[in-house]
Amino acid sequence: MMDLIAASTKAGYAANAAEGTYNRLRDIKIPVLVAQGHREVMIPTANSYHLSQKLPNAWLLIYPNSGDGFLF
Repeated sequence: MMDLIAASTKAGYAANAAEGTYNRLRDIKIPVLVAQGHREVMIPTANSYHLSQKLPNAWLLIYPNSGDGFLF
């Protein structure tokens, strides 16, 4: 059980992410919709912007005056 906890904790740190994963986003050629509410608390809006910049065929939609419930 302690090994599972240690692995989960280690995986949560960005420094321990798979090498090159972020840089390989440009290899995704299919259209991707990146959508987020402007007032999202859990994931900063800037992250969606950076993701959409890395994906070559992405559309970014930021819904104003909404948080994580923008889908509803």
